[in-house]
This record gives sequence, C-alpha cells and structure tokens, in this order.
Amino acid sequence: MQSLNHRPLYSGWLFLREPLTPHGPFTSETEFWDFLSLKLTKLPKDALARLRTRLPTSAPYTCTHGDLTFCNIIVKDGNLAGILDWENAGYFPVWWEYVAATIGLDKEDAEWKALLQGKLGYDYLEAKNFWGDFYSIHFYPDLDESGQQLLETLLEDRSYFCVRLQLNIERNIRQLPSPCMYIDVTSSPSHISLPHQLLIVYMKTENNINITCHGKQETSLPHATHYDACPSSQQNVENA
Repeated sequence: MQSLNHRPLYSGWLFLREPLTPHGPFTSETEFWDFLSLKLTKLPKDALARLRTRLPTSAPYTCTHGDLTFCNIIVKDGNLAGILDWENAGYFPVWWEYVAATIGLDKEDAEWKALLQGKLGYDYLEAKNFWGDFYSIHFYPDLDESGQQLLETLLEDRSYFCVRLQLNIERNIRQLPSPCMYIDVTSSPSHISLPHQLLIVYMKTENNINITCHGKQETSLPHATHYDACPSSQQNVENA
C-alpha cells in the first residue's frame, strides 16, 4: 500500500488521524493492521484479536481517489467533466473506495454518496462494517452505547470461539492415533483418560489457545482449523 512513487499514503478517515499525516508505505497486510491497531492500544486484548479476524483482505491494492465527495466532481452539460483533489490518491485496499463513499459529511454529501455507491458497480459491505466497528471502538474506553455493544460482542465471540474449539477437540479426540491422552489445563485439570503414548495439552491463555503435543506419532485433529499436531510442537490456534 503506497502512494505514487512509493510515497506514504494520506487518509484521515482510514487511519483515524489528521489528513496531512503520512502513513506507510505498507508492504504487507500485517504491517497495515499493526499500524491500525496503534489506535486501539487500550482495547482488551481478546477484543483486539477478534477485531483483527474481521479485517477484510486488502489485495489487490487498487488505485483509489478516496475523496469522491460531490464538490470534487465537475459536471458539464450533464456529463462528467473532471475529478478534483487527487493529492491523497494512492494504492489502497481494494475495498477503500467503496467504504470512503459511505462516509457522508453532511446531508448533501450523504445523498450524493448514496447515489455514488450504486454507480461503483461493486460493494464491500463486510469492509464497510469492519471500518464502522474500527471507528466506533477506537474511542475506547469512552464508548457510546453502540460501541459498548460492539465491545461486548467482540468479547462474547472470543469466548464462544474458545468453547467451540474445545468441543471440536473433545469430539475428535478418539480419532487420534491410539493410545493417547488429552488434558485441559486451563483451570483445574480435566482429561480423557486413555493410555498416553501421545499427550495433547490444551491451555487457554489471554491472547490465544495453546495446544502442545508430545509423542512419537505425527497426527492431525479433524475439524480444528489451522491445527497440525506434530510431536513436541506447539501451535497457536486463532480460528476454529
């Protein structure tokens, strides 16, 4: 993500900073998220991790005007004559032109943006929702009612994810090469008692779920996405 000639990007809306503040260039989506998350340093880590999973894919990076407000559109005799204000254009996430077109600065601009969205020929509603959530939650801890509801949803989603992953593990544990043992050490130890040539340890921490496998056999756990159980290796599972 960059402006022309590998220069920084400028967007007060996308980065929630002053419009004259440079950002990037960014060479990866991880760098992009790391920069966005600087506005969320006070947010609970579980909520931040869950919000990260909602970030839409940015590629292909697309030449974007980013400020198609009605006063930047020149019309002559009913036809488009020109577009002004290109100084902040650049290669942004593919969804940013659409999302920027949903931000109405006043009544007239909002009416124009509603028409513009229908003329773009595509929509990125998921990205629109993500940016709206990002904007709302960045005021934390001074959240309005909608921001507070969003925070509760993010935290509830994380809790639900943890429970769902654990159920996936327990449901499939007997499909692992036998004999094996499974132990949950998150709180008081509980386990499925099987002979333990293969030991699987499940521990939920503040930021992720750690699953450590010990044994002589390589195996995999069905229905637990991004989980490859290798001997004496640890995986951080972020998605179920």
